Amino acid sequence: MFAREKELAEESRQQKEKTDELNTEIESLKKENKKLAALQKTVELLEKEKNTLRDKIDNLRRRSGDSDKTADALMAAIQKNETLEKLNASLEKKLSEQETTRDKKHTKSTSAKAGAAAKFKCSECGAMVGAHDKKCPSCGESFE
Repeated sequence: MFAREKELAEESRQQKEKTDELNTEIESLKKENKKLAALQKTVELLEKEKNTLRDKIDNLRRRSGDSDKTADALMAAIQKNETLEKLNASLEKKLSEQETTRDKKHTKSTSAKAGAAAKFKCSECGAMVGAHDKKCPSCGESFE
């Protein structure tokens, strides 16, 4: 019976380690999410700025055919904004991959916990026995 207690303690320790690892990963993902949210706000502001610049370009082109140099400078600023949009798309893809990984780990962890909790009654004495137990903790009946 003492061996079974050791085994249960080891299983409990391992599950706690897995839980701690998942909690650490969750915290890391939360930090990444905050960073991505800040970047998203920046990209949104840049998008507004880009649209404002495009409007200015259109106005300048309408007013004067001689202002092509100014319009080209504004277009260069817009190109920088579009580069940031590409960066944002890349970051969103990375976050999506991390969320998929986290969801897969959570699914595995949940199914492992469900399997560890399965029990049945001993055919000899009627005591509850864990699904992975080889012997009844009450009467010693072997289940192999």
